[in-house]
Amino acid sequence: MNPRTLGIIVVSCALLSGCAKKDLVRTQLDDQVLSLRYAVGWPEGVNALADRYETGLMRADEISGKMPEFGAGYAEHKAQARTVFEAAADAGTTAPMSQRLREHDVLDAYFERSRKETTSRLAVAAKQALDKEGCACDVSAWGALSYALKRTRDEELERVRREFNEGQRLVDQYAGDLNRDTEEALRVQADLVSWASWFVNVEAVDLALAMERRTREAGDVEKILARAIETEEAWVAADGRRKSEVREGEKRLEKLREVQMQAREAAERARALRAAAKMRIQTSRDQFDSALKSLMSGLDG
Repeated sequence: MNPRTLGIIVVSCALLSGCAKKDLVRTQLDDQVLSLRYAVGWPEGVNALADRYETGLMRADEISGKMPEFGAGYAEHKAQARTVFEAAADAGTTAPMSQRLREHDVLDAYFERSRKETTSRLAVAAKQALDKEGCACDVSAWGALSYALKRTRDEELERVRREFNEGQRLVDQYAGDLNRDTEEALRVQADLVSWASWFVNVEAVDLALAMERRTREAGDVEKILARAIETEEAWVAADGRRKSEVREGEKRLEKLREVQMQAREAAERARALRAAAKMRIQTSRDQFDSALKSLMSGLDG
């Protein structure tokens, strides 16, 4: 068997049967095989971009729909609230704030994905520590740990999203004139205004461009997967294969064909979103600008 064929089969097995990534790193394969590794993960990466783009715009539109009502609770502090919201909207388009909000959303997604597993591991570790000390108490640590992790998460996310928000700095400045409930409401709403401003003006554009870059790779991904399928089919059909080898090869083929279909669907989805991106993003921007104008007008009255 030539090295190219062997390499493709090795990486197909490793990628599609869950072999450890560190083993792949150790394996010295040629560029074609390494490109298969990228191709196998390509659909998931493209769909992640598309999901973030679509859900982000929907969330921004939802915030815009609520913004005109944000000023309802500041009858005695209209001038301060107006200044805060205006600064929060401007902050969302600055480079430091954009970077922070991007970090915030990445952290938020990670915490949400890992929360249950992390809590479970900590609960087991806490129980083992209690048992080691001879504690016979029948107490579950799950609830307390889950609460503590959520609180820690919320505090860290709050720090990240507010660090460079000029609107939050103004709330600090006005805090002595506001009661606690009013201050907290203003902080939460300033966060929302900054996030929506950032997403419709900065992040949605970056995601649309990222989808465009990825769709340019679709043709190469298709060729890589087709070549891997062709190689695997030839290997399965070769004389002298044991039944167990054929079964394993057919499993790899099934997975490769599944990835190929996923790649085609992901590429079509990304192309459609990218084609409509200019109008879609502008619609969300217009909604945000209109909502902000309405909010400012309400606070002027």
